[in-house]
Amino acid sequence: MGGWKQGKFIRCFSYGGGVQSRTLLRLIFDGVIERPDVAIFADTQQEPEHVYRAVLEDQELSLSNGLDFRAITWKDLGAPTIKSIYTPLFTKNAEGKKGQLLRTCTDRFKIRPIHRELRSMGATKAAMWLGISTDEIRRVKPSPLQWVGMRWPLIESNWSRANCIKYLEDHNIEAVRSACVFCPYKKPSEYEYLTPGDIQKAVVYDDLIRDMRPGFTSYVSPTRLPLRETLNIIDITAGIDYEEDECSGICFT
Repeated sequence: MGGWKQGKFIRCFSYGGGVQSRTLLRLIFDGVIERPDVAIFADTQQEPEHVYRAVLEDQELSLSNGLDFRAITWKDLGAPTIKSIYTPLFTKNAEGKKGQLLRTCTDRFKIRPIHRELRSMGATKAAMWLGISTDEIRRVKPSPLQWVGMRWPLIESNWSRANCIKYLEDHNIEAVRSACVFCPYKKPSEYEYLTPGDIQKAVVYDDLIRDMRPGFTSYVSPTRLPLRETLNIIDITAGIDYEEDECSGICFT
């Protein structure tokens, strides 16, 4: 780690607005975890309303405690074109063969914007802090970039998701898992936390992407039926391991 002292080294907390992120931020201010140099929220512009409420609350909390908290965005994930579908949609071709698109939304809308922001701050080396807890150890992955190192403060402090939930409940703080309103990996129970406006945005997106990719019919739901038809089906996502499919550990925190 000695080489990291050369140039400008920035410790960045990648804040997501979910259970672990909200807990980690408060543990920082409680003095349980050391303070980073900046917290950055990368906004896809398609987060649920509860996430945006959390962001506003935690941005105010951070500023009142002297921590630089930045909300940044690249573009609107909910405005896809034939060349810019970044979500891992479920597909079906004319013969009925099923498939799934690659997930590039996390990289394009979360990771890269944060890296660009760090570079704009003059960082030549950085430590990226992620709110991953002990029960999510399989989401721990190294950075592909030499100038960015990874840290998982909750794991270092032996905090599980259950610990985080208990902590937030004890402090009367609301938090649920964060994920875009139309995330294909969203669990059925998570739709319960969406407002009617959030659900409408998800349905509109699902309708929009249906025949956008030539040769495939695309869907948000793994049932490969229109989302407006599957929202009342309880077990629309049975058998999908969401955390295993999570590619970077940045979403859902």
